[in-house]
Amino acid sequence: MFGKNIIRLFYIIFTFYALFIFYITNLALTQVLPAILLMWGMYAFFSLGNHSKGKEVIKEYGIENEYITDKKFKFLFVAVSSLFFSFFAIRFYTGQTPVSVISNLMTNISLYSEYQEHFKVNNIGAFSIAKLPFIIMMAAVKFSTFFCYLELRLSKSKTSLFQWICMILIILSYAYIGIGRGTNFEMFELVVLFISVMFLKTDRRNIFRYILLFGFIIIAISIFSNVISLRGSNFSFVLTRDIIYIPDDFFSKYFPIVIFGALNIFSYFGFGFFYVSTFIEKVWLSSFSNIFSNIFPFMNIFFGKGNIDQEMSQMIDIGARWHPDSVLFIYKYGLLMLLFVCFLFGVLTKVIQNEKKKTTFDYLTIFFMILQMLSFPIGNFIVASSSSEIATFILALYWINKLFLKKKIILMKRID
Repeated sequence: MFGKNIIRLFYIIFTFYALFIFYITNLALTQVLPAILLMWGMYAFFSLGNHSKGKEVIKEYGIENEYITDKKFKFLFVAVSSLFFSFFAIRFYTGQTPVSVISNLMTNISLYSEYQEHFKVNNIGAFSIAKLPFIIMMAAVKFSTFFCYLELRLSKSKTSLFQWICMILIILSYAYIGIGRGTNFEMFELVVLFISVMFLKTDRRNIFRYILLFGFIIIAISIFSNVISLRGSNFSFVLTRDIIYIPDDFFSKYFPIVIFGALNIFSYFGFGFFYVSTFIEKVWLSSFSNIFSNIFPFMNIFFGKGNIDQEMSQMIDIGARWHPDSVLFIYKYGLLMLLFVCFLFGVLTKVIQNEKKKTTFDYLTIFFMILQMLSFPIGNFIVASSSSEIATFILALYWINKLFLKKKIILMKRID
């Protein structure tokens, strides 16, 4: 049940963080609580789906057949390719080289500002054939990072020094994409990846696991906050035009570093709760027709209602922040469909976990479902990223082949 446990862990962290933001800002409880309740409602349906297939049958985790990491030449090729792909992609998207990236980091020049300026001047946001190879390169680095790390760490064979060197090169390649653009999404994905494997590799009854997890999360938050500072982000009492930090007598006096860290990561992990709560209060519950149209699938499309992104932008100051997946999904497909998807994720996670012989693709599928469950309350982890969409498409092809094509071939052989 590691998938459910990881989601629960992050949802607990999200909950405490959202309540802490409520405590230190001018937000009312009603401006974060509805989003928290919706988040735990999604978890309840995921958990329900996870338990619908009975008890966990297979408790031993591991990968039977390795695709890449047990073959030296193939693993080295993937590692070197990932490194060069990351260099080429960052050069295209930001105009930066590894030397200039390091130089800008050392001189406190905002890499994010450099990225945004280059992106705007060269109109990189518009799709073109010239852009396609670099999209594929970034997708290849992302897929290689997740795939190889899961395969290496969950393999039943002993990991060699050569394998670790290759894996570190791949991880650094993916981290470089985030550092070069001054973004933090890549780091968050790596944190979720490391924690997922940590859950699998250690006994849940082992208290050391939780101490290690707590320490790792604290370190990750600190690094995450510092990386945001490198983007040129300065401390401000005004988080958005709607949300203002109000110093208290305890945390601001005795734990200012906690305040700084919490406010620094607000745009990534706190704003979504305000956004979702505002949607529920001012859009969803504003009229009977809106209640009805946001519960059942395709009702807003049927009634010809406008774009929820634009409607929310008129209500609150969004800026460059995410429109949470849960709101976008509810507005298009309804609450019932969202809860059904969460339930289905729970079912699929249990089915995969109960397979006797699991592949790296199986574990990667669970990992992407975990990412999407974490994305629903606060952001667009998959649908807003071309590389994530390509990786998801590859997984879809794997499952189509596994569930339909292979069975069809076996059936045809039996008929012959």
